[in-house]
Amino acid sequence: MRIVIIDGEERVREELIKLLGKVEPEYELAGTASDGKDGYRLITDKHPDLVIMDIQLSKMSGISMLKKLRGEGVSCKVIILTADTDFNKARQAIELSVDNYILKPVKRAQMRKAILNVKEKLDNEKVIAAAFTAENIFRGCLNGQIHPDGRFHAMTREKYGFT
Repeated sequence: MRIVIIDGEERVREELIKLLGKVEPEYELAGTASDGKDGYRLITDKHPDLVIMDIQLSKMSGISMLKKLRGEGVSCKVIILTADTDFNKARQAIELSVDNYILKPVKRAQMRKAILNVKEKLDNEKVIAAAFTAENIFRGCLNGQIHPDGRFHAMTREKYGFT
């Protein structure tokens, strides 16, 4: 799993890097940034699986960056870390499909669990993507193994352009 960390506090970035190594030594740190503009460039350049970021960033807020990324179709997983208790920001983050929203100071166990949950989601998505091929869909429909419903039609329309 490729991970990017974006936080204005160097100490927080360093603690997260240490924690990543303890959760799973094979996780790849794709980079770190201390502000929103550098974070945005890093994400669009490195295409990470997971972004761990603060909402309160200089040069571009975390919410603005996330809106821009989602508008461009970037669908990486996101864990928000913040000291900001403003409910409106939490609501905006949820609407932008963040995977977790954690208040600072972050507890190691809480962060570890959030990272492992994202890893599990990514693994499940890979399994579904591998099984959800056009060939398997046609074969399943012909054999009567698949009984398409509205959700199935929406998924095939989105991924392949047919129902």
